[in-house]
Amino acid sequence: MNILPYDSTRDLDLYIEGELASIKNSIPSMKLENYIVEGIKESYKRMVNSEALSGFTALYEEPVGFIVVSKESQMDQPYGLVRNLYVGKKGRGRLVWKALSSHAEEYFRNMGIHKVAMEIYEPNKSAYELALHEGFSVAHYHMEKTI
Repeated sequence: MNILPYDSTRDLDLYIEGELASIKNSIPSMKLENYIVEGIKESYKRMVNSEALSGFTALYEEPVGFIVVSKESQMDQPYGLVRNLYVGKKGRGRLVWKALSSHAEEYFRNMGIHKVAMEIYEPNKSAYELALHEGFSVAHYHMEKTI
């Protein structure tokens, strides 16, 4: 398996698939209107590989998973943030999740960053379990209320 920087001509369809799956997983009742899909497309077409926002794609013969990461700072302490991690059906069971998260960790270590955070929506139990298995722990709770 190869992990390569995001390339919109090669990877865009997988990234859209992953974003739509994330929305459905997080907000099952949400209706995915065309404008949402178009917004996702435009956002990922413009994604840049820089210190601020980077995407990496796992490839076998085709793209099978991706990770989107960014460099963040809290109280002047830098940390890496996994914004999105997705493994498509063709990549499941092939250790793609581990390869992508390991690649992101190495990417951040090369920048001198030694802390990585990941946001997981409450309904996504499988991602939560994988993150715990990979050494992540719950650092804080983000709670919401509709008013």
